[in-house]
Amino acid sequence: MSAYHTALERYRNERNAHHLDEVLFQHLLYLFPAILVAQADGHVDTTEVMHLNKLVIYITENQSGFNEDQLKSEIRYLMWNAQIWRVALLNALKELLAKTHKGREVIDLMISTASSSTGSLINNILLSTLNPSNDSVKTSLNFDPAAEFISEVEKNEIVNVAKHLGLFNDKGILDTINLIMNLPKS
Repeated sequence: MSAYHTALERYRNERNAHHLDEVLFQHLLYLFPAILVAQADGHVDTTEVMHLNKLVIYITENQSGFNEDQLKSEIRYLMWNAQIWRVALLNALKELLAKTHKGREVIDLMISTASSSTGSLINNILLSTLNPSNDSVKTSLNFDPAAEFISEVEKNEIVNVAKHLGLFNDKGILDTINLIMNLPKS
């Protein structure tokens, strides 16, 4: 049995959720790396929870038949039990990504989750692209170089998850990860 199907059956059994829709499980897999990043520093901030809740709302509004409360409940469960599920779900996701090619989306979810608690995603991206002498652009964008950016722990978790998922073979993803890794330390 594949890693994906093994994880799906184990999850259904352990959660006593034999009715768990496979598409819902796939959404949990796509969100799981973001959960790991949210927990990377040892606690999940309120803003990270709010960010994950916004993702749930987006998914449930755009996918008919999904129950928002059920998806939130499963995310809370995974937040509490992430280390128990880490290997099984990442292996399942790796298999799923080989078919769906949504590695870029997974990376984007991890980065946006990390940015949700430590500053501005726009600041994180602009920091490495703006000319340091162009103060007028920085001022007009409310760019704050003193703001906290993605923490080192979160950066390391993004890299570890990306390695586990085999995403370093994609040059675009590798460029994004290198950009994130070269941001100033928070």
